[in-house]
Amino acid sequence: MYTFPVVEKYLKKIKNIEHIHPRKQRIVEKILKEIPVISVFGSSTRWDCNEKSDIDLLLDKNDIKMSKDEVFMKLVKIIDDNFDLLWKDEIEGKLNKYEKENILNRSIKLYER
Repeated sequence: MYTFPVVEKYLKKIKNIEHIHPRKQRIVEKILKEIPVISVFGSSTRWDCNEKSDIDLLLDKNDIKMSKDEVFMKLVKIIDDNFDLLWKDEIEGKLNKYEKENILNRSIKLYER
């Protein structure tokens, strides 16, 4: 797990924000204003994140009190970047063991403190 500088002091209110690449920290903050708990995985959590990188989100229906459609519509409105959205309960049967473990073990859970 990488640790990055936090680009704005006010972002330190977000638990684990230091594990999100600085290019994606403000986007994460926008998302958390609408969706209280998210997990991020993929290049947004690594040094190889660049201006073309999307943001990969993993959501747990147990953490969110909205329908999947409501969540998706909120994300479309607030994220200017490309994003991928996976639901924890749906990856169980759809991904092979390596992919599933890679996502679950390397995702960073974020929420306001």
